[in-house]
This record gives sequence, structure tokens and C-alpha cells, in this order.
Amino acid sequence: MEILARESAAEASRVTNILVVEIVVAMASTIAVGLRIFARTLRRVPFGGDDLAIVLALPVAWGIAISTFLMVRYGYGKHGDVLPKSDMKPFTQSLLSGEILWTIAIPLIKVSICLFYRRIFGEIKYMRYATSIIAVFSVCWGIMYAIVLGLQCRPLAALWDKSIQDSHCIEQMLFCFIGSAMNVFTDFVLLALPVPAVWHLHISIQNRLQVCAILALGTFASTVSLARFAILLHWQKVVDPTWNYYYPYLFCTIEVHIGIVSACLPTLRPLVQSALAQAKDSIGRSSGKADTPDPEQAYRGMVHSKSDESKSISQTYSYKVVVRPASSNSGQSGDERLMNPNDISFWTSIDSHA
Repeated sequence: MEILARESAAEASRVTNILVVEIVVAMASTIAVGLRIFARTLRRVPFGGDDLAIVLALPVAWGIAISTFLMVRYGYGKHGDVLPKSDMKPFTQSLLSGEILWTIAIPLIKVSICLFYRRIFGEIKYMRYATSIIAVFSVCWGIMYAIVLGLQCRPLAALWDKSIQDSHCIEQMLFCFIGSAMNVFTDFVLLALPVPAVWHLHISIQNRLQVCAILALGTFASTVSLARFAILLHWQKVVDPTWNYYYPYLFCTIEVHIGIVSACLPTLRPLVQSALAQAKDSIGRSSGKADTPDPEQAYRGMVHSKSDESKSISQTYSYKVVVRPASSNSGQSGDERLMNPNDISFWTSIDSHA
């Protein structure tokens, strides 16, 4: 029976699933960032801090993918009792490097979303304050999380060498649970943040909902964060790291790549509009329905509508009457000339004053 159990453990492998998922999500995030840059160029929108943050997050995500491949090389997705003991050190080091890179990528993604909101809703005071607070909090949280990861065991070698005496390690499950909970919290705050601003747009309720849906794409990764949080709730004590870390770590890497894709989705609307321009024109002519508003253009139109309206109201036209004497040799004063209509000529012009 013991031999059969060992054979079953040796045959059990999740390596294929790990590699397929990692390659697919890494390609998706790379394509999304490339399309975002292309969309900005196509629309001639200046590159901003939101674009820079997401571009910086991409190589960090690639680093997580490399860490995953190294983990697979040293047993990730297989049972530890069929692996050489010498693999545990490089496996744990690769895992630790991937986790630290995760603490860099997630704040960059959140900062990108916050800066994207500021690009659209920068005129609203509460949005400026809220996005600044969330961005700073995310960066501080990432730094704190990375420091704790690097100091989770004293000495750090106790992570992979359980034979070290007098070592002290934090409760990893509790630490991961708290970190995941904070991540989910900020995700849903970002999801709800633009709703009040969008609801004051001067567009129909249907279009408001559509704009909210477009902006919500930027926080779609919150569903992955929530799924990872649910997994951690049912996570048991790690007794077989190369096998037990399958779901928690896999969802970490999925969360990063999907987060990058989600942050790019609201900016890709111009590409969709360009690709479906003829079809939309045809549908618009037949149904008379307007296109879904671009969230950036819709809000900016609302912000400037009041100023444009007041500008048009304050625009006045003045009728200038220039009074000159018909004869320059007249000895009369200006007041006297005005009393003599035969001695006056008029030049008129209309000037617009905004």
C-alpha cells in the first residue's frame, strides 16, 4: 500500500495547469499594455502617470512569471516527498522572490487606476483626495508587506531548512490572510469610488450605467482577489509546500496579470470604436441610438458644460458708433457738432466680447 501511495504521489502533477495558466495570463497582460499604448497614440492622448505606472508593473509581472517557472523547475505542482530535498531551498527562494514582486506589482496597478481616475475626475475635490489617499496607502502597504516577507523568519534560512534550531517565524497563514483582506478592501473602494461622480454626468441613466461598467473593468481583478481571499479562508497548515502552495500562489500571479489587463481595458475603447465604426454607424442610423460615451470625454463634457454655458451667456455684442465731423475745418466743438445732424457722419462696427 505504501508503494502504491508513493507511485500515486509521483504521478500526481499540476505542472501543466500551472504553465498553461501562467503563459496565457502573461501574454494577456503584455498584449493589453501594448494595446493601451497604441490606443493612446491613436487617439493622440498624452501619456500620463497612469500609463507609466502600468508600464512599470508589466516587467514586474514578467518577473513573477519567471519565479513561477523556477518554482516549477524545483517541484511546484508536485508532492514534496517525491522530490530531492536539495530542491526545497531554490523552490522557497523562488517563491519568496515571487511574493516580493507581487507586493510591488499590486501597488503599481492600484496607483495606475488612481491616476486614471484623476485624469478623468481631477476637477472633483473628493476624487483628488480619495485617489491620493488610496495610492499612498497602497504604496505603504506594499513596502510594509515586502519588509515583513523578507523578515518572516529569523534566520531567513529557516524558511527552507526546518532543522535550524532556535528559529522564529511569523504565522504565515494569518499574515497572508490579513494582506489579502486589505487588498480586497482597497479593490472594492476603487470600484465604488467613481460612482458618485459618474452619477452627476449630464447623460441618460443608461449611459451612466454604461460608463460605470466601463470604469468597473479597471477593477475587475477584485474578483480574483476575492477568490484568493476565499481560498485562504480554507487554507490548511502547509505540510507539503510544493503541493499546498498551488492555489494560493497561482491566484497571486493571476491577480497581477489580470489586474494589469483590467487597468488597461477602460483605455481600449478607441480601438473598439475604430474596429466597429461601420457597424456602429449602421446601427445608429437604423435605431437612432447614440454611442456609449467615452468615460473621459463624457465627464469632461459635463465639467465644461457649465463654463461653456456661462461663457455663452456672458458673451455680448457691442455696437460701436464713431462720430466724426464731416468737415475738419469746422470751428464748432464736439458737443455742437452732435447738435447738427448735417455735419455728422457715422462709422459702425460690431465687435464680439467673450
